[in-house]
Amino acid sequence: MSREKCSWDEIELYWSIKLQNNVSYQMADIHRLKEQLAELRQEFIRQEDQLHEYKKNNTYLARRLEYDRYVLNSPTPANPQT
Repeated sequence: MSREKCSWDEIELYWSIKLQNNVSYQMADIHRLKEQLAELRQEFIRQEDQLHEYKKNNTYLARRLEYDRYVLNSPTPANPQT
């Protein structure tokens, strides 16, 4: 079997195409990763908002509990302490 000999131009063309394909794949990966990053940022912001709301509700409930304990332990005609 004889092997075909390639000219330098053919070799150069082969590597040029291979490099262009590699760059194209890398650019597609970069685009996909940027989209994923944008989605993750949105999810982070959503979860941060949920955490803020949770803390606000928790603070309200803690203050309400403290108030209720104070009211229940205060001597009043409806709640006389002995």
